[in-house]
Amino acid sequence: MSVNNINTTCSNGSKQSAIINKSWLWKDLDNGHSNSITTKRQGIDVVQELRSRQYWTSSYRGSVLLNQSSRFDFNNANTFAPSLAKIRNKDPRYEFYDATRTRYISEIDAVREVLFMLSTRPSFLFRLVNEEYRVEINAMLMHLTELAFKEMLEYFCKYGNILRKLRGVSMRICLEHCSLYGQTAQAFAYSVLKMLWCFEGKLATLESAYQKPKDDDVQVSLLCLKQQLMNDFIEFEIVHEIVISSHLSDVSPYHSTLLEDTKDNSRNTHTKKLTKPSLVTYFLLNRLFREVTRHQICGNKSTRAILERHLDNTLAPYVRMIDDWICNGILNDPADEFFIVGNSTIEKMSSNYWAEMFTVRTINIVENGVNSTQSLIPEFLSTFYERILFSGKGRNLLITLNSNETGPLTPLVLGPNVVSDLTTFKPFNEHFAEQVKSYLEPRYLHIGKCIYNTLVERCSLWRHIRALSGLYLLQEGDTMRKLCDVMFERIDRNQMWYDSYVFNDMISGIFAGAKWLDSDLVSAWIDDVAGKKPDITTVKVFEKITIEYRVPWPLDNIIQSRTLQIYKKIFTLLLQIKRVKFLMERLAFSRMGAGEEKTSAMMMFYGLRTKLIWFLNVVWDYLMRTAKTQKFHEDLTTAFDIDKMIMLHEKYIQRIHSRCLLTQETLSIHKSVFSILNLTFQFSTLYNRYMETNIIPCESPSDNRHEEKELANDVDNYVPKEVNHEEFVEGLQRIGREFDRHRDFIATLVGGIGRAGGFWWFDALSLALRA
Repeated sequence: MSVNNINTTCSNGSKQSAIINKSWLWKDLDNGHSNSITTKRQGIDVVQELRSRQYWTSSYRGSVLLNQSSRFDFNNANTFAPSLAKIRNKDPRYEFYDATRTRYISEIDAVREVLFMLSTRPSFLFRLVNEEYRVEINAMLMHLTELAFKEMLEYFCKYGNILRKLRGVSMRICLEHCSLYGQTAQAFAYSVLKMLWCFEGKLATLESAYQKPKDDDVQVSLLCLKQQLMNDFIEFEIVHEIVISSHLSDVSPYHSTLLEDTKDNSRNTHTKKLTKPSLVTYFLLNRLFREVTRHQICGNKSTRAILERHLDNTLAPYVRMIDDWICNGILNDPADEFFIVGNSTIEKMSSNYWAEMFTVRTINIVENGVNSTQSLIPEFLSTFYERILFSGKGRNLLITLNSNETGPLTPLVLGPNVVSDLTTFKPFNEHFAEQVKSYLEPRYLHIGKCIYNTLVERCSLWRHIRALSGLYLLQEGDTMRKLCDVMFERIDRNQMWYDSYVFNDMISGIFAGAKWLDSDLVSAWIDDVAGKKPDITTVKVFEKITIEYRVPWPLDNIIQSRTLQIYKKIFTLLLQIKRVKFLMERLAFSRMGAGEEKTSAMMMFYGLRTKLIWFLNVVWDYLMRTAKTQKFHEDLTTAFDIDKMIMLHEKYIQRIHSRCLLTQETLSIHKSVFSILNLTFQFSTLYNRYMETNIIPCESPSDNRHEEKELANDVDNYVPKEVNHEEFVEGLQRIGREFDRHRDFIATLVGGIGRAGGFWWFDALSLALRA
């Protein structure tokens, strides 16, 4: 209602309007004073005139006609005023009632004032304070108490503030650059604005209807207006809750995050809450998806339909990012909000390309003093994110390899999320998942097959897999046997080998003619101080040997450096056992004189030698059988997903590592095996010093004490420099006791682990060691 226009109703139902000059009338009424006595008297006369035209007053000049020809108008709230006024005058609760001090409006004007407020226009009944509407009782309805009228206005005021906040937040997000809030948030904000514009059109229609002459179809009532707008209010309240829970109302532009008062010497700072676009997108999509699902289950069709439109509109930029990622291998994310993030510090030809170039976005969370990591994958993509990640990474890899096998891919178009037929009812989340799956599955399979073909045919995947097994697991018998023989012969003949240049030259010559690997990819060195003499009386010396197989890109992303380190540990163990076997097989009592004592010593020597060789053969056979390389190759042929290839290869090498007793859990067992290996050196040294032959030459002690410390010969702690017959027998007995103790310990502990964990291979090893 315009405060310049006060409606009056006559007994015959017609309306009259008194056009009052607001500049002097309301000034008299509100403030109770005037600049002149004349103006004040004129104001009083006008008010009296207006009151005389109200049919419910005793001074109404048309009261004679009231009981004769008046028409009771249900559409006019003032019809009920006479009886209510009469009750008020008699009821003690209304003793404060003073009609002379109260301004009254008709209900149609109250309705219009509410419509003005909802449309963000100035309103007589509402006042804007700190960007929020507050109810101002500047006028009353004759048929409602002040409390009831205020309660009714408070209801509309609540939703007026919600609408005002939604307008402000949506406009701010749409007008700012996408990097501040994210493309997804802007799409949602624009969808909310369209919803607001439609609602404002509805308000304009209602306002137009109330301005027409009254008829039976137009009911003037605040309660009626509440009923007409209730569904819209509920929908706006849901959208407002989504805005709050998604932190959209808390987001501040980056350039205004920190405001400093330069005039204040204390440099007070005021910080605004800042939320990253990735978090806004994560919370927004999740909340929208949950609300659509919830209202479908509750059967709220209209609300669900509106929320579905919001979800469809909001998903548009996110779907485009998924399309660019899968179809083109491009991470087109200008606002840094996608659940996949790129790492600009990783080069494309890096061995960490597949694992670290593109990863799932995560955030750190501190809850109850405990740090944890949470991924920012929208809930409706939680079952698909691995395939989405793989498809984009695979497409990017194929483009980097200049492979055109994939060809063009059809972009993603999500259909309408509406199920109208109850006989085909399906939860929204399942219906949505089916659409994503129907889009993603064929592309995932197609890209995966293209990657597999490229890796096998162009990158020679199988050749390099077999090269690793042949080199580090000693599965290429002839070449690796030659390598061991050449190395051990040099050690036994006291020839130079413990030098990086010499050792690499020796390895290159051995692998030069091998067809099962590319010799240019193999290099070797000694990881020790240059010029240092090796301690050849212990198998520890082989821990300084490094043979490197350089897996080419991009296969080094599948055969990763951490698995190559495990390969090298297994190779070192196999080389140590191979060395000890070589050492024991060359020992023999070739020069032994007659005599009962020497015959007894010979029998003891061969008996202990047989036990040591038997143990080495059992362990060697166990290690060579535990690889299960053929099974690994069969599994790898069925896997085209690079992540699955990586997982299979790591599982394969970790299984060998575990069965070789090299894990932290089996460290004590490995130490006992290592002790038996070193016992063979003591056995060999004891024999050589007793026989005084050069069948197995040892490093002779040097007069230089510094060199003796460098050698650190542990054998000398157990074997005297000169060995007589008694010392020889005692040495054999000591080595025999040590061997039995370590063997029993290994067999018992391995058997216990096998029974406890159901590891049949450990049970088999335990039984073999007890045979």
